[in-house]
Amino acid sequence: MTGLAVVPAEPAARQDASRIPVDWPIVGPLGASLICLPISRAATSLAWMALAAVMVWRATRRELRIPREMTFGIACWLITWAISIGGSPDPLGTARAWWAAASMAVPVLAVGARRDHGPLPRVVEAVWITSTLLLGVWVVVELRLGLHWLSGRYGRLSYPMMPNPNTAAQYLLLLFAWAFAGALGGRRASWWRHLAWVGAAALLAATLTRAVWPAYVAVAGFCSWRARRPIMGLAAAAAFLAGNWILPWSLWARATEPGVTNSVQFLGRLQGWVVALRMFAWRPFTGEGLGAWRQAYAVLRSPGFPVDWPHAHQFYLHVLAEAGFLGLLGFGVFLLWTFRSVWRRGWRGPDALPEELGMTAALLGTALVALVDMTWVGEPGYAFLALAAFALGRRG
Repeated sequence: MTGLAVVPAEPAARQDASRIPVDWPIVGPLGASLICLPISRAATSLAWMALAAVMVWRATRRELRIPREMTFGIACWLITWAISIGGSPDPLGTARAWWAAASMAVPVLAVGARRDHGPLPRVVEAVWITSTLLLGVWVVVELRLGLHWLSGRYGRLSYPMMPNPNTAAQYLLLLFAWAFAGALGGRRASWWRHLAWVGAAALLAATLTRAVWPAYVAVAGFCSWRARRPIMGLAAAAAFLAGNWILPWSLWARATEPGVTNSVQFLGRLQGWVVALRMFAWRPFTGEGLGAWRQAYAVLRSPGFPVDWPHAHQFYLHVLAEAGFLGLLGFGVFLLWTFRSVWRRGWRGPDALPEELGMTAALLGTALVALVDMTWVGEPGYAFLALAAFALGRRG
């Protein structure tokens, strides 16, 4: 009978990893980027520029050792996406998409290349938890309860200062996976991790974002199963239902909304998927071109479809439409191969660290959300990859 290291037992691997001193030139900018992601893109870019500067400085001192699997994974991803650039009718959209992809690679390279950067400091984790929970409260109060307390005083705040509920829910799901896995560490678990996963669960229910409901169940069930603590799984379900009491009618109303014929969220997604499949059928290998979704959608949409639809609202179909089969394959190789040691230990390793278990659960949940929404190509995706790279380097 095999146990999991995130329960009271403290294996040698976990003890050794916990004694590694914090590498502040890496962990500091990483923590700043996590804190700033829901608030300011400019501040996040500055944090990633700091990570890039640390990489260059250490490369000049010959202190940077990028693992082969990381180099191979990122190369597969970026090369396959670059192939699609030639066919794009929108150079500006292509430039933005390429800059976004390069930005996603920076924290992965900077954090994952250093295999002994130490744990995430408590102060950084606490501020990140606080900022993410406040984001969820903001969305619930402003949009779901309709109070418009801040926007009524300071004007209508636009994204990213006022993200949509789907984006906020993805942040909360990532926080829930991270904190819930940490809370399964028994008596040594920090009290703020318990508060974090309870708060994230309640706010996930209150945001009324149906896309994350199956993902939430999968994350909670997977972590409880791996740690052999079913009581925690029941507690996670209770926290979600308690959060629904904020809006007592919300759960049933949202669950039955697909039956409403005028549901924009439901019909619009179906129409976006139809157009994405048309793009993929037209150019199956290289796609319409990175960043070319809006132009291609305007040409291929059917009468009666929305005039403008920002993306496919399905990550896999969107990548197939813009970058083709090669682009989706390249990103899959990057995601699964680069972090394979994290997924392997989180899925079945007997000595998994809380970070490894949490990110494996987050991978499962994010993959489910990607079936009905965009995930890895937005700000929540940046946070996911940064934390995955952090978990990759926790063993030393």
